[in-house]
Amino acid sequence: MAQKEHKRLHYEDRVRLETLIKTGMNTRKIADLMGIHLATLYRELSRSGASSSKDHYRYSAIEAQKTLF
Repeated sequence: MAQKEHKRLHYEDRVRLETLIKTGMNTRKIADLMGIHLATLYRELSRSGASSSKDHYRYSAIEAQKTLF
């Protein structure tokens, strides 16, 4: 598998991520679908306060975006 290009997530990406999480899709599939590395996805989840993969469903695009400012 080719290495994915480094990509910064924008607010629109975060909204998409939040939507995909709410559908119950697993994190690996979400990362593949969004074209990001799994580690990037987990870092993004932690921005919103999700402390483990078990509570990633609490991800909020708005909360994650706030941590950048």
